[in-house]
Amino acid sequence: MPQTLFLDTGYIIALINTKDQYHASAIALADKYETFPMLTTSGILLEITMGLS
Repeated sequence: MPQTLFLDTGYIIALINTKDQYHASAIALADKYETFPMLTTSGILLEITMGLS
């Protein structure tokens, strides 16, 4: 069974924001690890919403 991946704010924002300098890298990682279980926190979800608003 694959290890659980912890998703941090910077990665998720880069994944969503096509203008982010790390967007292409985030997409590549998402494709590579798409079958892995993922985990984040409510605090990070709050940071993401604040960062994208």
